[in-house]
Amino acid sequence: VAGFLTPRGEYGHLSEARSAEIESSIEGMGMTLEQAKSLRRALLRQKVMRCHKRLQSFAPRLMGYYAHGESIVSIARRYDFPPINTFRAILVASGCTKAEVKRALQDPETYLSERDQNQLKRAIEEDTVTQIDQSGMAEHADLFETILCDYFTEQGVRFRTQAELLAEQTKVPGGVVCTPDLLLLDHVTINGHPVSWVDAKCFYGADLSIPRGKTQKQADRYVKHWGQGALVYRRGFCSALHIDGAVLLDSTPLDLQELERHHAENIHSRQE
Repeated sequence: VAGFLTPRGEYGHLSEARSAEIESSIEGMGMTLEQAKSLRRALLRQKVMRCHKRLQSFAPRLMGYYAHGESIVSIARRYDFPPINTFRAILVASGCTKAEVKRALQDPETYLSERDQNQLKRAIEEDTVTQIDQSGMAEHADLFETILCDYFTEQGVRFRTQAELLAEQTKVPGGVVCTPDLLLLDHVTINGHPVSWVDAKCFYGADLSIPRGKTQKQADRYVKHWGQGALVYRRGFCSALHIDGAVLLDSTPLDLQELERHHAENIHSRQE
C-alpha cells in the first residue's frame, strides 16, 4: 500500500485523477478512500521524519542547485524531500539562523526576495506535510473533540475536559500535566473494558512505528495516572494496531456532519 500511496517526490494535495487512481488500487482491501488519504498523510509524516538527517546533509548541495536557478519544487522532487523543508534547509545552508528562517516563512514579503517568495508559494502548494500554517488541522481536531464531548454528554456521562484538567494541573508549581481529551468521572465500560479517559484521534489509526510509538507513550502517561482508557479514531483503525492500556474505537456512533462540512469548506477554500 505504501508504494502507491507515497510515490517518490509526491508530497502535495491529491488531484481528482490521483484520488481516483488510489481508490481503484485499494478496491477489495476493505479500506475507504478517506482512510487511504489519512494513511497517506501518516506515511508521509513518517517519511519526512526519517529523511530529516539526509536532507540536512544534502543542504549545501541543494543550495548550489537553487543558486544556479533550479526551482525548490524541482530540487525537492529529484531528491524526494518535502518542498517546504527543502526550502528551510537551503535557507539555513545559506547562513540564516533557525530564528531568521522562522521569521522569513511567517512574513515572506518582509524578509524574502521576490524569487524566494514565489518559490515558497510553490513549495507550500506542493507540500501538505510540513505546512507552515497548521491552524486548519488544529481546528478540525478541536471540532472532533467537541463532537466527542457532545456524545458523552448525550449519554449522561460526566467528564472533565482537557482544558479543565490543564487549568487545574498548572496551578500547582512543577505539577505533572497529564490531560486526555476527556477524563470520565462516572464508571464507564466499553466493549467489556473499564474506561477512565478518552482521547480523540482525528485520523486513521495506522500500524506505523513512529505514530504508534508516539501514541503508546501518550497512553502510558494516561494509564499511569488514570488507569485504562480509550482512543477514538476518526477514520477507523488498522486491525493490526494495538496500544497497551487503551481500547481502540472508531467514530461510527458519532454525528460527524459538522466535521464533514468543515472538511469540505477547507478543500473549497484551498481550491480558490
